Amino acid sequence: MARRSASGSSGPDGATQSIFERLPLVRIALDENSDPCNARIFIEAGLPAERPIQHVVIDPIHIRLKDGSDNDRYNHLHILAENGTTIIDLNPGINPGLLKDLNL
Repeated sequence: MARRSASGSSGPDGATQSIFERLPLVRIALDENSDPCNARIFIEAGLPAERPIQHVVIDPIHIRLKDGSDNDRYNHLHILAENGTTIIDLNPGINPGLLKDLNL
């Protein structure tokens, strides 16, 4: 789905930190074993022959897909969470038609 992805995180102090850039997205998964009051989302990116880089989002509040300015796909995933805001740039983006059967 995402050939190249970049993730940035803005912490409580407002600073922006690049976590990974221009790496294939391996997975985004909800930790089903985490405490319901402190849910975690794992984001992994990396090359096939290497160990993926992992970023953990703690207690997500809002997850939003945003579209790109020059196409009809969702090219940005914004996750507002207890540990800051994580932004993932997707290339190519997500086709909105793939989401029509989801209860969002």
